[in-house]
Amino acid sequence: MVDTAIIISWVIIAGGSFALELMMPQFYLLWFGIGAVAALAAHFLGVAYGFQWILFVVISGLGLFLTRRFAGAVLTGETKKSVVYELIGQTMKVTRRVDNIEGTGQVQAGGDLWRAISEDGSVLEVGALAKAIRVEGTAIVVRLNESAT
Repeated sequence: MVDTAIIISWVIIAGGSFALELMMPQFYLLWFGIGAVAALAAHFLGVAYGFQWILFVVISGLGLFLTRRFAGAVLTGETKKSVVYELIGQTMKVTRRVDNIEGTGQVQAGGDLWRAISEDGSVLEVGALAKAIRVEGTAIVVRLNESAT
């Protein structure tokens, strides 16, 4: 009877920890579930009940300690903007004719080439200087940079 109660308690701790982790992913409860599974495995190997608890605490604590920095970085909610947003406002050279009707257009910023769309629908010829206005999907919206010509 006691043996069954120990098994059930570790299964409840593990199952509850994993279920709560799925509902609220924080990488904290996951380690309690892993610790409970380790303690349950130790029980089946004949380890004394007190040592099962020590194993549970050590594995849970070690897991929390080792993943604390990783979990903090992943869960801060801060997203890094793509480098393409840094190009807004910059002047760039047209390397392929920008024509919205034909669906062509490419500009060069630094050493990188970017797909380009004309802001006002005007055609920008190769060699013209364009100013990046905004980003739409995978393209940079540009307009002729008249101040640079």
